[in-house]
Amino acid sequence: SSHLPSQTSEEATLEALLASRQFFIEMPAVTSVTASAALFVLAALGLQGCGQQPTPAPTPAPTPGPPTNTTTRTTTTVPEPGPTPEIGPLKGLHYNPVPCAIADTVPGGRCRRKQPALDYVQRGYENQWGKARNDLKTIKELGASAVHIEDAFGLESKNDHSGFLNYAEYVELQVFPGFYTQMMCPDFDCFESWHKAALNGFERGFKKGDGWHPAVAMVVLMNEPDNLNLGGVSPVSCQGTDEARCRVRAALSALDGVLQAEKDVGMNLETGSVGFTIAWSENLKTSIDGVVTEGYGYFGFQDMVAGIANPSLASYTPKSSLGELAMAFEKRWTHAMNTVRPWEYVKGQVEPNYESLFGSKPWILTGFKGQGMSAKEFKKNLQQIGDASASKGPFLGAILRSFQNETMRAEPERTGVFALGNHTMGVTDSVCQEDPSTQASECNRWSVYCLERENTERKSAIIEMWKGNGSWVGGICTTTTTTTKTTTTKTTTTRTTTTQTTTLTTTTIITTSTGRARSMVNKSRVVV
Repeated sequence: SSHLPSQTSEEATLEALLASRQFFIEMPAVTSVTASAALFVLAALGLQGCGQQPTPAPTPAPTPGPPTNTTTRTTTTVPEPGPTPEIGPLKGLHYNPVPCAIADTVPGGRCRRKQPALDYVQRGYENQWGKARNDLKTIKELGASAVHIEDAFGLESKNDHSGFLNYAEYVELQVFPGFYTQMMCPDFDCFESWHKAALNGFERGFKKGDGWHPAVAMVVLMNEPDNLNLGGVSPVSCQGTDEARCRVRAALSALDGVLQAEKDVGMNLETGSVGFTIAWSENLKTSIDGVVTEGYGYFGFQDMVAGIANPSLASYTPKSSLGELAMAFEKRWTHAMNTVRPWEYVKGQVEPNYESLFGSKPWILTGFKGQGMSAKEFKKNLQQIGDASASKGPFLGAILRSFQNETMRAEPERTGVFALGNHTMGVTDSVCQEDPSTQASECNRWSVYCLERENTERKSAIIEMWKGNGSWVGGICTTTTTTTKTTTTKTTTTRTTTTQTTTLTTTTIITTSTGRARSMVNKSRVVV
């Protein structure tokens, strides 16, 4: 009677499941009571065929602990981030201090030497944004509340960026750093590149303490991804209905990558949170879900609403949880677009449908050029934008383009407040740029030129509308010319020759960041 019958295949399977804990994986609702009952069933099976005196049931094995792997998705509570910095009414200026003066360029506007590094936040450019020329102070004196740098993440990972942020905080300018949009995005999945660029940025100054640097108010994740201007992919692969899928996959994966980087470094978002946005183009497009048809710029707003709610629309599987994505969008997101059109046109296109689609979600203009406007028209647009951003509605203001004329751009696109003169105030330190695909770095030094007032009427309109300081002349070069005439008479025994020598003296007065004036004298002699 002590002999037990051989196990059936079903019994052996159940015993194996219990031993391997798979029983608890396939049946996540099993309790310790149910587990004990199952063990009792197994024991009872072993008693079949025994004699009159049954063998006592064995003591049940200890209840297994929680499974090491599960086949079901765990629902976690997503911590709510703290409030992002208040940015409205936004009076921003795009900072683009390309160090190529007219004398440095060849026909067509290209720099005569190799192209300069585009990450202007790095320490090597300090003689432009601080010290010698003091651009950040000049931007503040114009009346600006914020400065936008388009390529602050993704092109330079070795040099310090905290100096720029510290000085911006000192002069009370909010910083809107952007990611270089042409980083590698295989199959329009940008997670890895944005994740890595964010981690590098945190190491180089964008993280301070356990949160974002307090100067950073909003991060521009991408610039016009609807143009499919991304590295390592061809727009041809996303034509037709696939275009929306590709641009939304790029947008979602970029946000996902930065969120993961924040978690990796233990970013405390309760006290050090920042806003996020993407600058969409002003093209007419249909949103990925078809809710917006031929929408002017705001197709991208709806793209994000639909993509966050259902990433599978873009054939994207987030690394973050859906709850994390939704929380970031709800608490930290601001819609944005670029435009060359007048404010009244933009308002007429966007506002009629805005509330019904997006409610009170804030939005801004990340690139208002005012291209081709007369001084009167430009001033009127600044007034209208200022009034709209102060009205307590969802529109918060605009970032103007730009601080400086870019000689590398076509003449009609040069909408800078300043241009570069041809007199130097020093040189930069070594400034570097990395190739997005190979990470090879190239470093150079550049002359730091004084600033010339380029669009004086535009500058005056900005100072008036933004209530800036019109007397500030830091970094500005002014030129005065004086002419002296000296006559020398030379006498010989055969004739008298009179030689007149005119000496031209040009004095360039450069007002430095400290307000002191220093002179540079150039002399030339012309014999007549």
